Amino acid sequence: MATGIIMEFDAFQPENYDAVSQEIGWPENWPDGLSFHAAGQTGDGMRIVEVWDSRDQHDRWMEGTIQPAIQKVAADAAAAAPPPRVTEFAVRVLESRL
Repeated sequence: MATGIIMEFDAFQPENYDAVSQEIGWPENWPDGLSFHAAGQTGDGMRIVEVWDSRDQHDRWMEGTIQPAIQKVAADAAAAAPPPRVTEFAVRVLESRL
């Protein structure tokens, strides 16, 4: 069963997201196991919702690609914010009309 991940990044702004995306070549550099990605600004920062084949694939992507990019291009924003809140859930249904 697929794994849904909700990540809430306080104090992380769209320009930080865009800088990280550019650094990693997103979305052309689409990782194995990722089925869905949505990101948007909230009142407190950014929220990202993803669906992965497994939590392990998500963790490897975060540790090997995303965290190094954040440290390179958005270290100040990351240092000023608490760690992201992460919620994991089992995906029962995934549908889209996009």
